[in-house]
Amino acid sequence: MTDPATASIEATLAERGAVYGDFSERASLINALLCDLSVSRRWCDLDPCQEHALRMIVDKISRIANGDPGKVDSWRDIAGYAQLVVGWLEARAALAAKREARLAARWANPDAADAEAIADRHLTLTSDEE
Repeated sequence: MTDPATASIEATLAERGAVYGDFSERASLINALLCDLSVSRRWCDLDPCQEHALRMIVDKISRIANGDPGKVDSWRDIAGYAQLVVGWLEARAALAAKREARLAARWANPDAADAEAIADRHLTLTSDEE
């Protein structure tokens, strides 16, 4: 006799297999796609956020290719992971712009406490260039 927990897991796996395709076929496709991506020229430059999103998108692609290509949620998931990266990139760019603006303001209006540190930094930078 199968216990209820095992029966529930088996039912879930059967349901998912019917919608997303055979697990071992999907695993093979995912591994092949990730292998191709991982040897690409800029893969090592990806931030963990970007890499994880690509891994999840590859998983969703495998669900579409091996299962039901008409399942809207799989397509939404791809868009969702891409949007997470867009939001992360935009936040990162906004933070960089804010830092640059602060630095420009310090250069434009250095107070007495900052003037010496800025001058020292400028001297260090110009010395390195010579």
